[in-house]
Amino acid sequence: MNLKLPIIIFFISSFIFGQQKKYFVNGNSLIQNEFEYRKNLLQSLEQIQVINNKTKVYEELNFIRKTNDSILYSYIWHFTETPKKLEKEINSKRKLIGKPFPLKNVVTINNKKIHLDSLKGKPTLINLWFCNCSPCLEEIPILNEIRDKYIDKCNFIAITYDDKQKVQNIISKKNYRFNHIVENTQLTTKLGFNSYPVNIFLDKNGIIKQIEGGIPYFENDRGELTLSNGNEFITILEKLITE
Repeated sequence: MNLKLPIIIFFISSFIFGQQKKYFVNGNSLIQNEFEYRKNLLQSLEQIQVINNKTKVYEELNFIRKTNDSILYSYIWHFTETPKKLEKEINSKRKLIGKPFPLKNVVTINNKKIHLDSLKGKPTLINLWFCNCSPCLEEIPILNEIRDKYIDKCNFIAITYDDKQKVQNIISKKNYRFNHIVENTQLTTKLGFNSYPVNIFLDKNGIIKQIEGGIPYFENDRGELTLSNGNEFITILEKLITE
């Protein structure tokens, strides 16, 4: 099968390094050299293009450190049909880091009032999603597990622009156990998010510390892409809990 494999690379760091060896680490702490990294990237893209041959991959690389002979990056792979649109969104989300999440008096689907001050004292995971988003629905069981484990130490909120009835149907089918805010574009598309899911991590003061896409995929022993167990998100929450 001949597949076109267009790749767009986004370097957060603006430094240009010489001929040092490059290494890449993902959320599972698996360090790969450049050959292994490129091989795995292309294999993952090929698998996805079998389903949708318009898919491209946008690499978000974040410089971690360098030594005399090597450079280490962390990475996130974004599989998308619209890399330019995604680049704009990534730049928008970077501007939100370090700012309070703009949550003013809102009411959940169960008529519970929530505002930013009511979240203070605990870290918060906010999941932006919508009902017809397959990746959003796929990660709900893992998000539920994280919520059940940390419910006494963290806040868990899901926000969507979908209407109340649609969301209630999903809650019933998936037993989605976050606090739900519905019919809200002010905290979704108007914040600049157009690709979903989005997971936003707030510190104990309600400040946005990190913004991630969905729970990442990894390649299992059979060479199939599958969702991780959510350890990447757990690591972020545990760090925020101890700060």
